[in-house]
Amino acid sequence: MPVLLVRVEATRDGVRDDLANVLGPVRSHALLHGVTPAGPPFTRYASMEDGPIGLEAGLQLPRAVPGNGAIIEGELPAGEAATTLHVGSYSGLWAAYEALTYWMENCRRTPADEPWELYITDPREEPDSSLWQTEIVWPLSATARI
Repeated sequence: MPVLLVRVEATRDGVRDDLANVLGPVRSHALLHGVTPAGPPFTRYASMEDGPIGLEAGLQLPRAVPGNGAIIEGELPAGEAATTLHVGSYSGLWAAYEALTYWMENCRRTPADEPWELYITDPREEPDSSLWQTEIVWPLSATARI
């Protein structure tokens, strides 16, 4: 899936604000090229260890659009993935990641790439965080672990 994205380093407490700041310019850049997003906004985490979180935030597009400076052309990979839908505030997402990790271990599956989150519910439109929906997509390796 073609995407436009921005790479950001954020603190755990600052991720939501950082996403709000970068998605507007990404959306404007896509619209400047006559392209409307093809799905909800996403983030893909490059690092989730202690300290700053390295992430890519952006929009899925129906066709590729060239980047411009901090806005980078990219893609989300195709292929088999483990997915789950988390309903509730973002603070509960770690439990969803733990559930996916547990499933992969029990099914002897190995991640092929970093996971990403699709923000199905826009918090600006739905203030009740208990109703927010976030899909987690974790690409899987084609081969099972032994």
